[in-house]
Amino acid sequence: MKRLLNRCMLAVFCAGVLGSSVVRADYRAAVLADEPIAYYTLDEVGGGEGATAVNQGSLGDIANGEYFGEEFEADPGPGLPGFPADNMAIRLTRLNEDGTETPFDEASGVTVEEPILDDLTAFTLTGWINPTEQEVSQRAGLFGQDNTIEFGFIGASDVHFWAELPDGGDIHINAQYEYDNDEWTHIALVGDGIEGETFLYLNGEEVELTADNTLTLDELGKDSYGNSGLPFNIGGGAIFGADRQFAGAIDEVAVFDKALTAEQILAHFNAANEPVVGGVAGDFNGNGQRDPGDLDLLAAAMGGTDAAFDLTGDGQVNIADREHWVVNLTNTYMGDSNFDGQFNSSDFVKVFGTAKYETGQPATWEEGDWNGDGLFSSSDFVTAFGGGGYEGGARAGGLMVVPEPSATVLALLGMICLIRSRKR
Repeated sequence: MKRLLNRCMLAVFCAGVLGSSVVRADYRAAVLADEPIAYYTLDEVGGGEGATAVNQGSLGDIANGEYFGEEFEADPGPGLPGFPADNMAIRLTRLNEDGTETPFDEASGVTVEEPILDDLTAFTLTGWINPTEQEVSQRAGLFGQDNTIEFGFIGASDVHFWAELPDGGDIHINAQYEYDNDEWTHIALVGDGIEGETFLYLNGEEVELTADNTLTLDELGKDSYGNSGLPFNIGGGAIFGADRQFAGAIDEVAVFDKALTAEQILAHFNAANEPVVGGVAGDFNGNGQRDPGDLDLLAAAMGGTDAAFDLTGDGQVNIADREHWVVNLTNTYMGDSNFDGQFNSSDFVKVFGTAKYETGQPATWEEGDWNGDGLFSSSDFVTAFGGGGYEGGARAGGLMVVPEPSATVLALLGMICLIRSRKR
């Protein structure tokens, strides 16, 4: 009997594994799970000067950027398993026929008119960089905001951060960049003005600082890292002042209004490098099941083309992917804010309790954003009632937060148990 039980348990295990979707680690999902205010994949770089750099972070369209300058090129991004195969990056040097590279004469890059780094007491900047073999000019900006939070190089192997504090004073750090040129490196800068700490990470590991004058903002008598009101820039333009052009390629720039932990930074890097098999389809936050947090990440990706969120496979991330997640994968209804598998009056009690209806404030799925536009408005009711099911109870089979085992695997389970039983 014990051996029979063991075999049946093995069959159940197989059902769980074979019934799951095969997915891989996804860098973009890992970044979005930590709720950046701005995130630029830079996949639109092929559109040339004037194209929109879409913000996938919580600030939405207000923090969209624009590609500027004629001297930049589209380049394949990091060729790692956690990125889409068609991932693109912005290259700020010219590739010559002989394999050498020439820095451009004029500033080019991405500019975001909204001063997204103003008035922060903590922040995190992350991205992927690929410096060229050319000598990096003094004070070459990576990404940042002039006279607020400036981040880049001050030499070929010296990374530098400078914060121009309100009404005078500064916080700054230096660190050695000890990675080979012409290879992609993940870089992250973390500032915590409340705790008085600044950290630099390269490829997920904290780097020792060669200079650091960090104090808490309270000790400095300041209420933020700065508020210049100037644009946020990537690669060129005014980061360390005008004409401080980075020589190389940049990709996947994210901005957070909080200090990420060392574990979070490492998780981002690992998500780019370590394929994972046996995940759950639609589990964008990686917690092993589908939940409302996944819908919020999907909402942030809508309007883009990230294959990780394109559940319908049509090359776009839109409301069809949201409906597929809700109806086909999770077996519930648009409007099921309390996530109990039904759409009824209890969902209204939950969403109106947040007092965000028609206020213009950002909203999540649990707060009434059913159509994925980041708000709770009358259009969400159009989406919810358009799907039917109000007060109709749960769908057959109930809420499904993990995949059901396939019929083939369930049949295999029954056969194993039956055969062993007859042999007894």
